[in-house]
Parts: sequence; C-alpha cells; structure tokens
Amino acid sequence: SKLSNSMCRVSQLLDSHNVGLRMKTIDPALQTFDAEDPAIKQEIVWMIMRFMEKEGYHSSMMTMRDEANVKVNEQLNRKNRLKRIKIAILDGNWAEVEKLATKHTIKHNYKSLLYAIYKQQFLELIDRQEFQKAFTLLQRHLKPFEQLQATQDEFSDLCYLLTCKSVQEASSFRDWQGVQVSREKLVEKFQAIFETDTPFLSSTPLYSDNRLVDLLQQAVAYQIEFSRYRPKLQPRVT
Repeated sequence: SKLSNSMCRVSQLLDSHNVGLRMKTIDPALQTFDAEDPAIKQEIVWMIMRFMEKEGYHSSMMTMRDEANVKVNEQLNRKNRLKRIKIAILDGNWAEVEKLATKHTIKHNYKSLLYAIYKQQFLELIDRQEFQKAFTLLQRHLKPFEQLQATQDEFSDLCYLLTCKSVQEASSFRDWQGVQVSREKLVEKFQAIFETDTPFLSSTPLYSDNRLVDLLQQAVAYQIEFSRYRPKLQPRVT
C-alpha cells in the first residue's frame, strides 16, 4: 500500500540523513489504549466515515453509518429496558423484572443477577410470612443457582428462614434492612453491571474532517522522531 511504501521511504531517508542515536522514552510496543474498548472502536469507525465523506465515497459512508447507528440504537433500547427494570424492582413487580431481564439485556453475570432477583423475592415473602410461596420459589428458582450463593452458608440460611419469623434471624441476613432498601441495592447492582456491559456510544461524535489524517501524520512524525537515527533534515514522505 502507499502508506507502507511511505514508511519504507522514511526508513531509507533516516539511514542516509542522521545525527546519531536517539533515546526512546516510549516503548512502541506499549499499548496506550484498549483496542477492544467499544467506545474506541466507535471512534475509529466515525473517523473513517468522516474521511470517506470528505473524499466523496458517499454511498460507502452511508452504508457504514447505517450499520454504526444500529449499534447505537441497540444500546438505547437496552438503556430503556434497564430503566423499566429499575422501576419494576422498586415497585416489586417481579413478573415484569423477569420478562425484561433477559440475556440480551444483561450480557454478563446473567445468572448471578437472576439469583439476586429470586433471593430478593424470597426474602420479601419471608418478611410477609408467606412461607408456602417462599418454599415454592426456593425449590423452583433458587435451588438451581445454589452454587452462586454469596457465602458458604447463604443457601442453608435461606432454607432456615422458612422456619423463622423474620429475615434477620438467619446469620447471613442479619444486616438486611428491609424491603425498600434491599430493592434499592438490587437496582444499584443492575446499574453497575449494565454500565460495565454497555459503554456510552454517541450517535454523533464530533471530529474534524481531517482527524484520521492528523493521526496518521502524528504516527509518521513519531516514527521519525524516535527512530534509531534521528535525521538532520525532516524527510518528506511520498
């Protein structure tokens, strides 16, 4: 490619015009950013799109923009579902929570969050002394997630609560602060995991038309500045 040929030309110029060794303060192999970060990937895509638009590749740019906007819209839909989940948790509408809390919405720690949802329901049933419903929920929904218990004795204490008059009687839940506070904590847990899953993506990033070229200029300048032999004259890359 032309860029590769240009880099070779730089190397030739450096070999013929130099003033001696140059100490490097930055390791070229050092990763200065996370290339797998979705926000970084989006920035790269938008810079390419701005360059394509400037150079007249309008059809290709429009196709690329449509595909990029799909991801942004998916994120907005997930954010909307999270808001509905938060409202449903605070209202104790567990049927709505289970309907919205799907693998599509929660990409990581899905089973852990399901366990937290069922545990909250169970504790509320114990708090209301609805032991038969609590037993059914324990057997059908909590038992399959026993390996996800927060402590070694947590599941045993859940079973023990079926014989208790209050949630705080079990050692694992001695600090339980009641229905509303525990719902708020569950919402915070959802929020934290959702933010980890879904970094902010902007539908209209603000970049100059020359941003991609500017970065390439900086990359070439860096290679010249920190080459093994610093040139006397600034080489022209063609």
